[in-house]
Amino acid sequence: MQDFGRLFDGVEDPRASNAIRHDLHEMLMIALLCMICGGQTCTDMELFGRSKEIFLRRFMRLDHGIPSHDAFSRLFRFLDPEGLQRALVRLAADWAGRLGPDVIAIDGKALRRSFEDASNRSPLHVVNAFAAGARLTLGQVRVDGKSNEITAMPALLDLLDVEGMTVTADAMHTQRALVRLAADWAGRLGPDVIAIDGKALRRSFEDASNRSPLHVVNAFAAGARLTLGQVRVDGKSNEITAMPALLDLLDVEGMTVTADAMHTQRATAAAVTARGGDYVLALKGNQETLHDDVRLHMADPENAGKMALTQHRYRIGHRILMSRAS
Repeated sequence: MQDFGRLFDGVEDPRASNAIRHDLHEMLMIALLCMICGGQTCTDMELFGRSKEIFLRRFMRLDHGIPSHDAFSRLFRFLDPEGLQRALVRLAADWAGRLGPDVIAIDGKALRRSFEDASNRSPLHVVNAFAAGARLTLGQVRVDGKSNEITAMPALLDLLDVEGMTVTADAMHTQRALVRLAADWAGRLGPDVIAIDGKALRRSFEDASNRSPLHVVNAFAAGARLTLGQVRVDGKSNEITAMPALLDLLDVEGMTVTADAMHTQRATAAAVTARGGDYVLALKGNQETLHDDVRLHMADPENAGKMALTQHRYRIGHRILMSRAS
């Protein structure tokens, strides 16, 4: 029971000193075991305790027997829900952690039938963390009715131990704070290649309203196998204008940034090198002037010592250009 007692560290007993008859940790453990076995109410907790009393006494003292359903009801009416949540998240994370590295999927949900038409009350909205391998919900945080999932995300992450885990979330959560967190994880693996590419999200179009697919520019750390961030492309623009906004989110110092020929722009190259990174940009023959300049530069014997040629890839100083005929 001592190990279970440590599980509930930080959960304060709300009962008055003259009303404490049953041990707090014993009551919480009976309630937890009851809920795991499918119980839902305080009456179920009392019934579970009485039917399993012999088993429970193997690791509980139960000096005053099994608490009544009224005792459970009084306890949970006044118990701090945040303190209890932290304890249960620790327990869930411990179970999930025994399965090794996992993917934690974070997503928002509106709870079914939590709305009320008569009082014009909106559904209860929560942000949920689900360990995919363990098939276990690690925790959830309520979204403030006057806010959105973005503000609830940091509170949920504060509850979790994500060391060694991969956290996934949708585009709403591509925020500077979260991108910095992802980049920090990727940075622990040392220098990496960040591949930047545009994507049209599958099934994001709508024929009836003539709505085009949602287009994003994505940054992927190849070595860490981690998406660092993504930026939505304005419907009236293209990937070129979204690229600077994505680079503003990233720390590319010591990294090599790759992109296709669309991003072979002076501004893109300058933005990467200004942040201490290198770049690999595809160069097509349709950019005739630049293409010819690179060919002349490569053909100059004086530059032979500064370049390495491998499968049509040319390294010029710390800048890397890929020459490809159209």
